[in-house]
Amino acid sequence: MKLSKLAPSLSESLIVLVYAKPKVGKSYFAATAAETDRVVVITDRNGLETYAGADLKKNFPSVNFGNVDVELIDTDSSISEANAYLNLVKILIDLFENRLSEWDTLIIDDSSFHQRSAMNLAIKLNGAAGRSNTYSSATRSKGFNIAPGLTQADYQMEMRYITDLLVDITSSCRRYKKNLIVLAHEGIIWAKDPARPKDPEYISAIIPLFTGKKDPQSASKHFSIVMRLTVAGKEASREVKAQCKGDNIVDAGDRYGVLKTYESNLTWRILKEKVAAQIASIEPPTPTPSLEDEDDSKGPT
Repeated sequence: MKLSKLAPSLSESLIVLVYAKPKVGKSYFAATAAETDRVVVITDRNGLETYAGADLKKNFPSVNFGNVDVELIDTDSSISEANAYLNLVKILIDLFENRLSEWDTLIIDDSSFHQRSAMNLAIKLNGAAGRSNTYSSATRSKGFNIAPGLTQADYQMEMRYITDLLVDITSSCRRYKKNLIVLAHEGIIWAKDPARPKDPEYISAIIPLFTGKKDPQSASKHFSIVMRLTVAGKEASREVKAQCKGDNIVDAGDRYGVLKTYESNLTWRILKEKVAAQIASIEPPTPTPSLEDEDDSKGPT
């Protein structure tokens, strides 16, 4: 198949991952999608405070809050329950099988919450199957469970859940031409220089916090744009910047090639306009007619 038939079009989906430290503005950026799109937000109650806050309405008056549909997943800190991750899956199945015509952009806020939910489910199922004793060793007090040291089996199952979730969501959004914004907290990978063992550890990577250290940047490959939000200045001069290209320690990237290394005051509408302009500027070349085509155009002689 020719590349021109596979190249992105203006109707394709935008698959974006945004990560940052807490309180920098991940949910604020995601909420700006409601300016142009019908949005479904899957969040816990902490995220809900941001989306319903007066501060958001003040800073983004062009956002249409009537475009926002919230799917709330209550925080599930109990290993014995471990239902939050299963509820997430049920919501996603309903969105893609029964409500596909009702929304344009899906926001997952945030992935770190769902990672903890996946771990709770892994602990419970591993305990039931005899693969781990984490569940049986948990300290229980009035329905709140505190897990001791996790086993390799717990981590492996959690990582499988998160990987499968990212693959399924991103591929489904691309298939049905829906946009996706996944929000995550920022994680730091520390390392030591083997040649200088007495030196302290140094920061080897700044990444979206999902799970595992074996391949910490593997989550990013499922997204077309990965941005790390940073903030500079105090309240009066506070400026949020999106770091859209990575250096030797930051996990960020833009496959469309339309974003600068740092973008200030970036909103969803601006991002969509930049990508749309780039796609529209790429015109497929006009095919050169062959000699056979020229003969056919002359008609019979």
